[in-house]
Amino acid sequence: FPSHDTPGINLNGTDYLTINNLRIICTGTATTEYGMGIHFMNRADSNTINGCYIYTDTTTTGTTFSPISMSGSISSVLTGGDNGNYNTISGCTLVGGYYGGFTAYGTTAAKPIGNRIINNTFYRQYYYGTYMYYQKGFTFTGNTFNHRFTSPSVTQYSMYILYSDTGCVIGENTIYNYAGTTGYGIYFAYGLASSSTPNIIRNNMVSCIGNSTSGVYRDWE
Repeated sequence: FPSHDTPGINLNGTDYLTINNLRIICTGTATTEYGMGIHFMNRADSNTINGCYIYTDTTTTGTTFSPISMSGSISSVLTGGDNGNYNTISGCTLVGGYYGGFTAYGTTAAKPIGNRIINNTFYRQYYYGTYMYYQKGFTFTGNTFNHRFTSPSVTQYSMYILYSDTGCVIGENTIYNYAGTTGYGIYFAYGLASSSTPNIIRNNMVSCIGNSTSGVYRDWE
């Protein structure tokens, strides 16, 4: 997709769509250009993205670069809203992206629920491998992160998840984080849970290499 097209595929309120085995190359490289492969917004629910290869630039430092994003704006991956529920992202290869190979941004009033990110490969994200804010009851399992060194001044987070709660599951992921200085494998903070709907972090393999690293960082609300 040309650099002025944003995004490549925009699921604007789209429901019950399946995309299989599609190859998407986003050609934007400058911060004034765009690199969104597939974008969810306005309650795009119950869709499936399966077996796709999505490439965005691996060095650009702009908020318009993410292979798959859920955001309330087509000009930024960091706009909150009820952007998509009960979607499945599976078996995809997600290359590049500044704010994550997969980015999902909700709000306190509208937390997207039930999204499933399973058995994907994340490769060469600049800052975050995945970036998720204000999500509810998601499943993030069986994924592989190859998070390589990008800049000596950048703290790298393979999984960065904040304010997400009520039955989130992070399990069976394999994470290689090669940070220049500081790196986190799983950073999960400020999420509420209960005995009936606990947040679960289980059976992940995390390898972090850098001057200051943490395999799993967990902070409470």
